[in-house]
Amino acid sequence: MASAETKGGLPFWPAALRRAMAAQYFGCSAGHFDKLVRAGVVPPGRIAGGVTVWLRNELDAALAELPAASDELYSTETASDDIDAMIARVQ
Repeated sequence: MASAETKGGLPFWPAALRRAMAAQYFGCSAGHFDKLVRAGVVPPGRIAGGVTVWLRNELDAALAELPAASDELYSTETASDDIDAMIARVQ
């Protein structure tokens, strides 16, 4: 998986990210990222010189639109990421 370079000890994320880095930025695997794109949770990529890229600001907007995790979705007993439940709530 691609990783963000660091500048001054903080991650540097370019404005346009290829699939693996976009998934990392979004906090999931590339396969799950594809699932989120197909579900419409993440906007489709853009074509730049024959390469598909995702704009960081559009990923930020998609993240901000996700519903907040409720006590039902996030508890210490089930501390796994339950994005599938969040997807269902968004649709």
